[in-house]
Amino acid sequence: NYPQQRIALAQTGHLEYAIIEVYGKTDSSAGLTLEEFANLIAEKVPDAILAYNFDGGGSTNLIMNNKRICKTPGLREITDIIYFASAEE
Repeated sequence: NYPQQRIALAQTGHLEYAIIEVYGKTDSSAGLTLEEFANLIAEKVPDAILAYNFDGGGSTNLIMNNKRICKTPGLREITDIIYFASAEE
């Protein structure tokens, strides 16, 4: 368990989620350990019901409505994607 880039999905309600991402292993950030990341999620999203930690790796990006919200310095190619869609109106 060493500091690294991380991303998590926290459920805050019925079909309501928060996404938390931290940089890691860059000149400006060492990243967080899993315990530090869990504490950050608890602090920033106190109404979280459940949180899932995903492997952030060096390709973590947050894109919303086709706009890059957060771009990791020294980014690798994106090979996996988490896509959110609702079946409810």
